[in-house]
Amino acid sequence: MIAEPANCPLLEPHDARDRKLRNRIILANAIAWVVIIVMIGLVFF
Repeated sequence: MIAEPANCPLLEPHDARDRKLRNRIILANAIAWVVIIVMIGLVFF
């Protein structure tokens, strides 16, 4: 049994700003991949 709470960063609550930034990075990454795929399609096909 654990006598004290675990000191794990995954268990700590995250700020809304961190979540917003992560979501924006994921969205930008997805858009970049779509643009890359479309550009490859236009160039080669």
